[in-house]
Amino acid sequence: VEPPLPVAEVVDVLDGRIRGSFAETLRPVATGFSPLDEYMSGGFHAEDLVLVGGIQGVGKTVAILQMARAAALQGRLGIVVCYEHSPIHLLFRLLCMESFWNREESRLTWPALRDAMLGLGEDPQRSFDRLLIRLPAAREAWSRLSQYMEGIWLVPGDGVHTTVDVLDMFVADALARGYESPVLFVDYVQIVPVRPDPMGVLPVDKERISVVMKALKATAIRHRAIVVAVAAADEQALRRQRVHLENLW
Repeated sequence: VEPPLPVAEVVDVLDGRIRGSFAETLRPVATGFSPLDEYMSGGFHAEDLVLVGGIQGVGKTVAILQMARAAALQGRLGIVVCYEHSPIHLLFRLLCMESFWNREESRLTWPALRDAMLGLGEDPQRSFDRLLIRLPAAREAWSRLSQYMEGIWLVPGDGVHTTVDVLDMFVADALARGYESPVLFVDYVQIVPVRPDPMGVLPVDKERISVVMKALKATAIRHRAIVVAVAAADEQALRRQRVHLENLW
C-alpha cells in the first residue's frame, strides 16, 4: 500500500516526472477507430480502465488486436493477455487482419492459412518462410505486421495462475524495459482467477468481478498505464448501450 504523501512531496514527484518523460505519458493513444477516438478525446489516456463489452462472438478479440496494432504503430507497447486463445492463434488473426489491406481477391482467411500449413506436412524443409512462399497473401500481410510486431506482446492467460498480480507484473516488467505507459489488454475479465482473501474466503459472482476490476484500475493508476478489459456482457446491457458491473456477473 502506498504511504500518505504531503502535497509538497507530491510536487517533488511531479517535478521528477516532468524532468523525465512524463509528458509522453499524457499523449493519448488512438484506438484506430476514428469516431471512437473523437468521442474519447483522442483515444486512451494514462490511468484509464476501459471496458470493451459485447456478447460472445461479436468480434471483441479482433477489436483489441486492432487497438494493439494502433498502439504499436504509435510507439506504445500493447500487452495482449488472452485467456481463450494461444499466441499462435492470435498471430494467425493478426495475419488475416493485416491482409485486409491486400487486394480484395488476395485477402487471407483462416481456412486458406490452415490448408497451406497442412500442405507443408510432407515438405522436409517446412518452415514459416516456406509458408509465406506458398501464400502470397500471407507474405503481404507479414510485411506490414513486421513493421510493428516488436510493439505487441502476446501472453497466454491461464485461468488458474494468471491472476491480477501477474497482470500487474507484466506491466511492471514493461516499464522496467523502458516502455512508457504501456497498454494492457485483458481478454477477458470473467476468466481472470482470483486468490482467496486473507481469511481464506474465495469471492464469487459480483464480488469476484469487483475484485478483478478494482485491481486492474489500481494497476492503471500505479503504473500510469492503460488497461483495456474485454468483458462478455449480457444483451440487456447492450440494449441500454451502457455496461455496468452487474452486466458482467
